[in-house]
Amino acid sequence: MIEERGFADRIVWEAYDFPARNIAAQVSFYQAPLGLYAGDGDYARIQYSAGLNFCWQRFAVCKEMFHCILDADADNRVTGMDTLLKLSELLVSEASATLEEFAPHDTEQIAEILALETLFPLELRGYYKEDYNAGLITDHQLALRYRIPEEYARIGMYSNYIKGMENLRDGWLITL
Repeated sequence: MIEERGFADRIVWEAYDFPARNIAAQVSFYQAPLGLYAGDGDYARIQYSAGLNFCWQRFAVCKEMFHCILDADADNRVTGMDTLLKLSELLVSEASATLEEFAPHDTEQIAEILALETLFPLELRGYYKEDYNAGLITDHQLALRYRIPEEYARIGMYSNYIKGMENLRDGWLITL
């Protein structure tokens, strides 16, 4: 059942002990009974690596929850080893991302942006911009305050990223 709120009726998440170091989290979709009288419904199961610290767990689960909205079209999903390998290659080598359209890569980037904008919104970043640019506050301090990975605190404070988000909100980057 695809609706404006996404296509998962219920979302469950759990830590897993997975040996791969490059997969922080993953989401899978399935149908199962919602209850005794409710019939079947659409579930999303988010699994995040048990080895992640709290900030990374929080970010990874938030990003995967956005996939429950963005991946309503099955073409946007990673559904097998071939698409997983292709997505991994594109994420590692940004140069190849411009060579061809690949919907899972696009939704992966959008989910990352939405997670960052949810956990460390533009309005909060603006509040720290002057002190950050003057070196009075660090990426580490922002990461601790907002419980996000330090790498994403840094990305969120890039002036070009901030300008891009401002333009996006003003409708400059959106084509309808």
